[in-house]
Amino acid sequence: MLNLGLIRDLKPRNLKQRLEYNKWVRKINSSEFDSLSKTDEMQWSAVKLLLEHSFKFVPYYRNLLKSIGANPNDFKSWSDFQKLPLLTKEIIRQNPKDFISDLVDPRRLNLMTTGGSTGNPLGFFREPVMDKIERAFMYHQWGRVGYKEGARRVILRGEPVKGGRLFYKHRFDNIWLMSSYHLSVDHIEDYVSELNKIKPKFFHVYPTSFIIFTQLLIQSKLKLNFPIQAILCGSEPILSYQRQLFEETFNTRVFSWLGQAEGAILASECEYSTNYHVWPQHSYVELINENGENVKSKGLTGEIIGTTINNYGSPFIRYKTGDLAVYESDHCPKCKRNFLVLGEIKGRGQDQIFLEDGRRIPLTAITFGLHFEAYKKVSKMQVVQKRPGEITILISTIKNILFDELDEIEISTKMKNAVGGMLEINFVYSDDLMRTKNGKHIYFIQEINDITNA
Repeated sequence: MLNLGLIRDLKPRNLKQRLEYNKWVRKINSSEFDSLSKTDEMQWSAVKLLLEHSFKFVPYYRNLLKSIGANPNDFKSWSDFQKLPLLTKEIIRQNPKDFISDLVDPRRLNLMTTGGSTGNPLGFFREPVMDKIERAFMYHQWGRVGYKEGARRVILRGEPVKGGRLFYKHRFDNIWLMSSYHLSVDHIEDYVSELNKIKPKFFHVYPTSFIIFTQLLIQSKLKLNFPIQAILCGSEPILSYQRQLFEETFNTRVFSWLGQAEGAILASECEYSTNYHVWPQHSYVELINENGENVKSKGLTGEIIGTTINNYGSPFIRYKTGDLAVYESDHCPKCKRNFLVLGEIKGRGQDQIFLEDGRRIPLTAITFGLHFEAYKKVSKMQVVQKRPGEITILISTIKNILFDELDEIEISTKMKNAVGGMLEINFVYSDDLMRTKNGKHIYFIQEINDITNA
């Protein structure tokens, strides 16, 4: 198959990035199954080099190490490294330019932003070549479900399609953007007709967008006339009922991964497991508990702290992601990779429900941690809290799929039982649910900053 992307990469300004991409492909291929000791040695060497570079050339880290009376030579082990103060989003917001290396022309950097699901987006800078490095990892991990560069792929995420069309084809790739803003009973036949012409091997999706398409497809009784090799789900958590519905409807594997615009972690499923395997060549990742201690016991939860070991242009070291994950192991017995393996991703540590008695309950305790049959009728759902002890659930359903009082009772009963009955739950039906600037669905909106201010 002709890889049209290679034509674009022949342009002089793109050739250097293509060579960097090829270098990382070789590096990933040669080190994917390294021993645990060799992987640890590689990561320590990479972190040491990054520390030395950052001390010399990055203003924030130069000032940080001086303020604590340290220099890179003082870090002789992981325990020394873990004494380094954590980096927070607020520190980056104060002056993102302090994280730019003196060796880099700031005009060459891309300004990146997170989705801002908390209402306070994070802006930071990144070298364009990092996109190519990231792509080397992404394509490699997608290869676990048969993906090859240049394969036909339809993207259904948050990107708008030019001219109000349903589909838009990339000029130099076998990639089509599929509009998420026209998904309705009125257009499903047109979507299916066009997909049957494109015949993609892979869907690359936000789960909250793809479930609308899937429900519409089932309701219409229309059929896709081609096999799907895999459904690639990223950027949003995929819920168990979504995974089940996708795999049953399209008779294929759902493959998901965990990544961030900040580059602090990249992890994905392997060929045999839905646990997340953290790429050690991409970043050094720690799980820490509320006391700042490493989490290394199976089944315990910690916050993900990430250091992108190949980002010299604008490095983040020991970055607090705000995401929580369950520690599984440092080795996958199924695929044999010596990667940090994470079980359940529990979402953001700040996603908490406030009760009237002052308690704070993790959102996952009343949502992802419970099984709801009613979810199968929901295309999108949003939880909003404005007052302690009360939440509003905004629900968007597919037309003609009845979401009734029994479904409300199931959701409210299970959620209330999870918190001892101390929660009032209201239901509102709306198709106008808030999204981030990048088109991601926002699952939780907390309008109470602190229980003491409620």
